[in-house]
Amino acid sequence: MMSSLPFQVFIVMFSVQFLWERTLTLLNMGTVKRNAEKVPEAFSSVVDLENYGKSVRYTLAKGEFSLVASAWSALFLIGVLVLGLPGFCDGWVRGLAIPAYGRSLVFIGIMVFFFFLAGLPVSLYSEFGLERNFGFGKTTARTFLLDMVKSAVILAVLGIPVLLALFFFIDSTGPYWWVISFLFLAIVELGLNFVYPLFIAPLFNRFTKLPDGELKSAIMDLTGRLDFPVRDVYVMDGSKRSGHSNAYFSGFGKSRRIVLFDTLITSLSSEAICGVICHEIGHWKKHHLEKGFALSLVISLAGLKIVDFLMGQDSLYASFGFQVKSLHALLFILAIAAEPCSFFLTPLFSGLSRKHEYEADRYAVKAMESEKPLVEALERLDIGNLTNLTPHPLFSFYAYSHPAPSERRKALDEAGRGLTGIVE
Repeated sequence: MMSSLPFQVFIVMFSVQFLWERTLTLLNMGTVKRNAEKVPEAFSSVVDLENYGKSVRYTLAKGEFSLVASAWSALFLIGVLVLGLPGFCDGWVRGLAIPAYGRSLVFIGIMVFFFFLAGLPVSLYSEFGLERNFGFGKTTARTFLLDMVKSAVILAVLGIPVLLALFFFIDSTGPYWWVISFLFLAIVELGLNFVYPLFIAPLFNRFTKLPDGELKSAIMDLTGRLDFPVRDVYVMDGSKRSGHSNAYFSGFGKSRRIVLFDTLITSLSSEAICGVICHEIGHWKKHHLEKGFALSLVISLAGLKIVDFLMGQDSLYASFGFQVKSLHALLFILAIAAEPCSFFLTPLFSGLSRKHEYEADRYAVKAMESEKPLVEALERLDIGNLTNLTPHPLFSFYAYSHPAPSERRKALDEAGRGLTGIVE
C-alpha cells in the first residue's frame, strides 16, 4: 500500500508543505527576535516599549505553539495512515446491515470525530493557555463545551443532507453529475450567506442593535451619505470569548449587516469607528463579497471535476488502504490531500485578499476625506490585539490575508496625500 505512487506523491507534497511552512514560521520568529529591543520607527509615537515587548512575546508564543501543534497534527495523520485505520474503519462499516448511504455517513462521522479528538488538546491549550496567558481568552469551560455541541449539531443538520444529495446525484444523474452537484452546492452556499447572519451566528453570540446616541447617529449619517443600504448596525458580544477587537460585514439583501465587536466600541473613538465602517462599506462598494463568492464557485466546480476524474482511479483507493472503492473513501482522501496538494496557491489567495483590503482602505480614506480616522483605528487595534509589527516579508507574503501593519500604514498615508474628494 505505502509504496504505491499516489501515496508517495501525497507524502512528498505533505512533507514539502510541512517543511516550507515551518521554515516560514522560524524565519518570522527570527525577524521578530532581531527587532525585539526597539519599537519600529513607524509606530514609535503610538506604541511604548512595554506594549511592544508584549506583542513580541505573544508573536513568539504563537509561533512556538504552531510549531508544536503542526508537528503533532502531522505525526497523528501519518500514524493514522501507516496503521491503516481508515481502511480498517471502512471494512467495519461495510459489514453493517444498513443502506450504503448510511454506511458512508457512519464512516465519515467516525473519521470526523476521531480527528476532532486528536485536535482537542490543541484547541484547549490555545484557548485556555496561550490566549488566556496574554489576556485575550475569556471563554468559560461551559461556553467552550456548548460551542462544540452547537457546532456538531449544525455540521450534522447541514452536512448530512448535502452529502446525501451528492450521493444521489452521483448515482442517478449520469456522467455530468458534477455539473448538477455544482448547481446544487451553489444554491446551498448562496442560501447560507443569507441564513448565517440571521440564524446561525446568533446561536454563538448575542447581537444587539447599536443603541441610539452620538455614535449611531454618526454611523447612520455616514451610511446615508455613502448610499449604503443597511437598516441597523449590530454589536456582538465578542468579549464573551476574547479580548480581541474586530468588525465585519456579512450577508446579502435583507440579511446584510455591519457587526462591531463590543470590545471595538469601548476602545475606539466615534470617528475611528466610522473609519472602520467606511472600510467595511468599501468591501461592499467594490463587490468583494460577490467576487469572493464567485471565486468559491469556481473552486467548487474544479473540485467536483477532480472528484469525477478520481472516482475511476482504482489504484488511488488501495494506496490509502481501502480494499473497495467508495465515495466516502474518496472524500476522506481528498480531505487530507487537498491542502498539501494545493498549498502553493496560498500566496495567490492571500494576495487577492490583501488587494481587497487595500481597495477598501482607499475607499475609506476618500469617504472620510482623511486617512486619520482609519489610521487611528488600525493603530489601536494593532496595539490592543498585540499584532506583530515586524513580520518577515516572505511570511506575510505567503500567509497574511491583510497587509502587514507598516505596509498598510504606508498605503494609507499615500492615499491621504492623493485625496481627490471624490468617493467612487
